Amino acid sequence: MKPTLTFVHTPDPLYADNQNYGVEFMPLWVFNLSSNLKKRGSYNITLFDSRIHKIENIVESDVFIFSGINQDLHMIKSVQENLNRRYPLSKFIIGGPIAWSFHKAKSLHLLKEFDQIIIGDGEEIISEIIENILNNKRLLKVINNEKRFPLSKSKNLHIPFMKRYINHYYGAVVEVSRGCPFLCEFCDIRILPDNNKSHCKNPIIIGQDVENLIKLGKKQFILACDNFIGENGDELILNTFIEKGDDIIITQSNNIQSSGNGGRISISKDNFIELGG
Repeated sequence: MKPTLTFVHTPDPLYADNQNYGVEFMPLWVFNLSSNLKKRGSYNITLFDSRIHKIENIVESDVFIFSGINQDLHMIKSVQENLNRRYPLSKFIIGGPIAWSFHKAKSLHLLKEFDQIIIGDGEEIISEIIENILNNKRLLKVINNEKRFPLSKSKNLHIPFMKRYINHYYGAVVEVSRGCPFLCEFCDIRILPDNNKSHCKNPIIIGQDVENLIKLGKKQFILACDNFIGENGDELILNTFIEKGDDIIITQSNNIQSSGNGGRISISKDNFIELGG
């Protein structure tokens, strides 16, 4: 029997509803990270999203994989405690913005219930971590990956897995870049390693993801990026939307973890582009 991996997305309801005006966007981190699993076909991969699934329906999993932001802490702890009580032999790992933020704040003890806490980008290390867990190899409690993931190595979103869940969500989210060259004092994006400049995803990969999502019926898109400032490939990206379908709506968001509101673009095949704040 294949080992089961369950990605757990459990945002704070009040924050998520207020930030997104009640609209439920897909958890891009889940589909991005799962697409980078080297032995993806060797696992039974599932998603639990507390916004659309009932916790009592979660089945046992070999590994539960969490992510989130600081505001999600109480939800993350509640779901983890529930699952650990029901499935004491399962392993629990967590990464994402909350792990990095708590590490900087010296507050990782708030995540002590997890078997592993992963700090930094997970794309290049998730496969090894999962395999080591499944093979009962000893791992550090805190895994600090200081190496940034080069977006040039990004893989296409794995459509068969995403297809099972995509219709639960409004539109789709596509990552286009990470990093920002500006020095806004209120923003922590600039202090991440090698993040004070834009790192752009291959526009060909973006175009393929967009095309696949349009084939699944999606016409509303969030461009997840730290700053969409007109660098490499942006014109090609917009042309992809123009070529692939009528009445495409694009909104810019500020990160891969959660989708906020930003500039809005309406595109149709006659190349009409309407910009709004």
